[in-house]
Amino acid sequence: MARPHRWLTEVALCAALAVASLTGCGAPPSQVPSQTVATVVAGPGQTAPRSAVPWRLIGPGWALAEDAATSANPSQKVSGSVILYLIDPQRGRYRLFSWPAKGAAPYGDLIDWSGDSQRALFTYGGSDKHPRMRVEQLNLRTGKFTGFTFRAASLIPVGYSRPDGKEILVDKVSASATGDDALVLYSLGGQAQKTVWRAPGIDNVVYSPGGQELVTDSYGSMVLLSSAGRVIRHLYSPQLCDVVRWWNSVTILADCAPHDSSADRMWLIPLSGAKGTPLTPQRQDLAGEDEGDSDLYQLSSGTYLNAQGPHCGNNIVVRQEPHGKVRAYVIRGEPEATIVSATATRLLLQEDQGCSGALAPFPQILAWFNPVSRKQTVVVPVSREDAGVLAVIPYYQNGEF
Repeated sequence: MARPHRWLTEVALCAALAVASLTGCGAPPSQVPSQTVATVVAGPGQTAPRSAVPWRLIGPGWALAEDAATSANPSQKVSGSVILYLIDPQRGRYRLFSWPAKGAAPYGDLIDWSGDSQRALFTYGGSDKHPRMRVEQLNLRTGKFTGFTFRAASLIPVGYSRPDGKEILVDKVSASATGDDALVLYSLGGQAQKTVWRAPGIDNVVYSPGGQELVTDSYGSMVLLSSAGRVIRHLYSPQLCDVVRWWNSVTILADCAPHDSSADRMWLIPLSGAKGTPLTPQRQDLAGEDEGDSDLYQLSSGTYLNAQGPHCGNNIVVRQEPHGKVRAYVIRGEPEATIVSATATRLLLQEDQGCSGALAPFPQILAWFNPVSRKQTVVVPVSREDAGVLAVIPYYQNGEF
């Protein structure tokens, strides 16, 4: 168990972030994505074709979104299209490709975007009917798919290697609950290259921006590895922790929970192995407006959290206030909202228009939201009859501001 900490005030939170970012409170200059270095074609709420994509401008603040323009009703026959959009920080979108929802087109679940911004990674399978996963790589410039099928059902793709996505990182899951999982690098053609790490219960994995290092967690303990698989050091794990993302060159962001609680708390964990800094107070299970936090974004207007709320499907957006308090946002009356990316002034939200549960899909839209003005721009609108946005993959950005 971690030592008890006093709830952080807003000033203390600012100080903690300042230590981590070395630039003071607010989005550090190196982490704030440039809004534009030239005018992009698709402005707020507009749609442009793939031919208009300003590829050289793609960087932090951009995202790929997979939209299922198909019926969300399981009793209806599958029809419609699956559409891949490119979202820009100017709140516009580019329609890259679309495929019929039922047919020969090799689309699946969007899971990653290569660091060179040129390729997207899709997976299909992992079910009783199709136990072996198929991996499809889409060239975003040409629309060409290339792929392969794994030989064993125990191989689960994690995503591209960093920095450019020249390989695919795969989790080889142990058949035994007490056995070791393995992180294995595969070539883009499906050949195993090398094993990076073995440990029981491997969960999240995050690469450094340059790709030389990665952090993973197994059964709540975190370890820093070289990309070649050498253990650099075991990191301070105050509780049972999941690594969230690389925060800056010397710190990672993690969400951690006590052994006897599911109420996660946000921490900054030094890569040096030193003790971490809690960024949010310890929430209480099934108590209060915020029952636990899973992600944190520092904007110029304050600190915003992905939180578990007391109602509906439990995904809400809150702002961290002084003395451990939070302010919850109701986004256009949507019951649920999840932050998937951010700029210095806006949050990119995946919003549920229904009260989603484990068994029932509901329409999901994608929108940029300004928490100061409370105004938003919907970039992927969805018909009430459609499933909506299935996945959003932001371009990698250090700290994801």
